[in-house]
Amino acid sequence: MQFLLNTAYFPSLAWFACIAQGECTVDLAGNFQKQSFRNRTNILSSQGVLGLTVPVVHAGKVTISAVEISYRENWQRQHIRSIETAYRNSPFFEYYWPELLPILTQKQSLLAQLNELIINKLCQMCSLNSPSATTSWSDVPVNMSDMRERIHPKRSTHFQIEPYVQVFDITTTTDRLSLLDLLFAKGPDCRAFLSNCIQIV
Repeated sequence: MQFLLNTAYFPSLAWFACIAQGECTVDLAGNFQKQSFRNRTNILSSQGVLGLTVPVVHAGKVTISAVEISYRENWQRQHIRSIETAYRNSPFFEYYWPELLPILTQKQSLLAQLNELIINKLCQMCSLNSPSATTSWSDVPVNMSDMRERIHPKRSTHFQIEPYVQVFDITTTTDRLSLLDLLFAKGPDCRAFLSNCIQIV
């Protein structure tokens, strides 16, 4: 199966379930939209689901490939601290985090560049093929499933997620959590787990 996806910051389980189950293309031609996964992610903290947002320089309509990151605030330090606090006791945190941390300490100028680095690294860690990307798009082919508006922070889930053991005693089966949650909990079993997620039509 083929999927069309938006770019995303530390993408969700649903996003990576598409990667695990088909051939994926990331759309970089569309306009940036606020309150989407393009510049935000959800992790699981002791207080429940915590959203992390990358601030951007946004003036009117601009394609996602041209969106610049704002560094007026030290959001990188906040994200690093939040991730470390949430997952440092996870079984595979110490194995994977040292490879991810340098990406968050660098200052990429464009959001799409930052997301691409993160996505490629996470795909490598999970033994998944990295998606292709396009900066020009017209009609979605009939054989491609358009997930751009379906995978969204405020919309219902589209994949049935099997429960797994998490650090905090919180029950959640949401496919809107970042892959980080699964990666730090399941390690090398991530690929098999994502491949077995059932898409809800």
